[in-house]
Amino acid sequence: MYQRLDYETGEIIKVDIKGLMNSFKKPLKESERHIAKTDIKKDGIEYSVSTIFLYIQHPGYMNFETMIFCGNENDKYNDFQIRYRTMEEAKAGHDKIVKMVENGEYYDEI
Repeated sequence: MYQRLDYETGEIIKVDIKGLMNSFKKPLKESERHIAKTDIKKDGIEYSVSTIFLYIQHPGYMNFETMIFCGNENDKYNDFQIRYRTMEEAKAGHDKIVKMVENGEYYDEI
């Protein structure tokens, strides 16, 4: 199932493939790609915490995803991901993951 997001209201709008493609007719602004994005430098490593809207609905009605990128494949946070159903959950989850990295914790510890 395809969908798009009203970034102002958080409403998820179901669309067919044509509706999805129409969403991409104009280049997306940074604010239309990310719900939140935070860069963190800790212990000499640069982390990027990115929360986005998923244009294809995933099982369990998961519509948003937070990932951590750091470029070090051996780092415990590299390619970490978690998904959320609502924009409100995604924003709160993003903040929680940022604090997790800043405090050196891992998800099962927070």
